Amino acid sequence: MVPKAASRGRRLVVVEPGFVHASPADDAPSTLRTSPSPHLERKFRGFTWLYALALTWVALLAIGGQVLVQISLARHDSDAHVVNIAGRQRMLSQKLTKSTLALLLDRDSPELDTRIAELKRTLELWERSHRGLQTSDPRLALPGHNSAAVTNLFAEIEAPHRKMVGAVQAALSDSSAPQLQASARVLLDNEPAFLKGMEAIVFQYDSESSARVAELKRIELLLTAMTLLILALEGLFVFRPAVQILRQLIAAAHPSRGEVMRDPGHV
Repeated sequence: MVPKAASRGRRLVVVEPGFVHASPADDAPSTLRTSPSPHLERKFRGFTWLYALALTWVALLAIGGQVLVQISLARHDSDAHVVNIAGRQRMLSQKLTKSTLALLLDRDSPELDTRIAELKRTLELWERSHRGLQTSDPRLALPGHNSAAVTNLFAEIEAPHRKMVGAVQAALSDSSAPQLQASARVLLDNEPAFLKGMEAIVFQYDSESSARVAELKRIELLLTAMTLLILALEGLFVFRPAVQILRQLIAAAHPSRGEVMRDPGHV
């Protein structure tokens, strides 16, 4: 009687030195262990470099945009402060004239010393702000970096400004009626020219600040467009070829799955 174990399900494997012969069933998964070709490996390395480069550019553009925004915000705050100080100069010039006239009218008032002290403080602040707007003053937070247009406007009001300073100093040193009358006359004669010049300076400061904001908007739009362009190129030259190569590898490793991937309507 022939034993059943020697019949169907077994197959002899012959082992020779240096060789192993296996059944065809053992060879089936060998395609899964097949390494990519050198050509595909080079492509993958190229895609990796392109991807890293694209991400680097996107990061640099994002950082650059944020730096520009922060610088612009700081500059805008500084511009607003400068405009406010320049606008205050007009008020202070009017206050100098008013205080001098008050001294003339209230020479016998018990508050005369108080009015003189107030006039002196107003002159000091007016003078310091005038210098700070032109040459900078850290304590007043004035940068002093003026454009040529602003510098020319300050030059135009220098003469009435000096006359007003001299008139107030004369009133502070001599509070007699004739001197106060003479100082008040000089102030009244030169104040309109100073006010008109300072108004032009305020408008020029505001115009230059608005121009800087508009320039920043254009730069931001350019950075956004460059970022979108880099992302589009990354999708076209990195992700799309990488997906195609991945599909080829899957199709080579699993022919049946490859057919499914090539035929999306297949169920």
